[in-house]
Amino acid sequence: MALSSSIEQITKIVGPALGGLLVAAFGISVCYMIDSVTFVLSAIILFGLPRTAAIKKKDTETSGGDTEVSKSFRQEMSAGLHVIAGMPVVLCGIVMLVLVLLMLQIGDSQIVTLFREIPGVNGDLLGWCVAASGFGTLLSALLVSRLGSGKHPLIFMGLGAVIMGVVFSSAGIVTAHGQAGIWMNIALFGSFMFAGVGAGLAFIPFNSMLQQRTPAEYTGRVFGTIGSLTSAAVILGPVAGGALVTASGPVSAFILSGLLTGLLGLGLLMLRGKIERRDEAAIKKQEGIAATNNMDFVGETSL
Repeated sequence: MALSSSIEQITKIVGPALGGLLVAAFGISVCYMIDSVTFVLSAIILFGLPRTAAIKKKDTETSGGDTEVSKSFRQEMSAGLHVIAGMPVVLCGIVMLVLVLLMLQIGDSQIVTLFREIPGVNGDLLGWCVAASGFGTLLSALLVSRLGSGKHPLIFMGLGAVIMGVVFSSAGIVTAHGQAGIWMNIALFGSFMFAGVGAGLAFIPFNSMLQQRTPAEYTGRVFGTIGSLTSAAVILGPVAGGALVTASGPVSAFILSGLLTGLLGLGLLMLRGKIERRDEAAIKKQEGIAATNNMDFVGETSL
């Protein structure tokens, strides 16, 4: 997960710089055409992936095809939720992840609007800030890969949310009271870099823990369920952000987004001990059930 995130963030650092060079050399239309070609190349690469499934499902003949597909989806979703509910750390991590994404999208979706509030701001500053965010997440990915995140992922998530909350609120305040210039550029560049660090701490350890804790046979169901929840947060967040910006402006949206995200992080840090104790009890219970089942199986085999 750290390696995957590192690659993703490197593209956020290289991409804006390369895009700027292409626009300067050939114009924006050519830049979009080149971008389109890269998507086509990506699709071609995907066609080269192995097509043999690791698990082959038995062919079943059913009379009501649509009804069976709908029923199967509900069963898979229910199974994924059941597995998640049995792991308190994972359950709380998912709730935290969805809420943080929702709060961040309120402000993050309005970055361009926020930058327009700065009189005389350099048009290239937004690109540099996006690169700074990617650089910060890359740093946190490297840090997480060295420290390891399997033992206490909730600590990383809580700290990451607090950092992002402070940074978003600070960016809103700096924009409201600062003036365009070198110090404004440094402040926003640093803020976005620390926001990237917070994002890496909040998301990378959780994804690593999720892959370690999820049983192999439930991986698709669990990750599909989480993907649906996070996608809903990513959709609803900008809608709420747009409404808030229309009502009170982008500065208020950023400050509110940051405060709510920071409070979520502090709340998780305060409740972490209780959540981890419940998780340990759930693990011991599952181990006890597994040991009992093994003993019953051995007894039946000997008979």
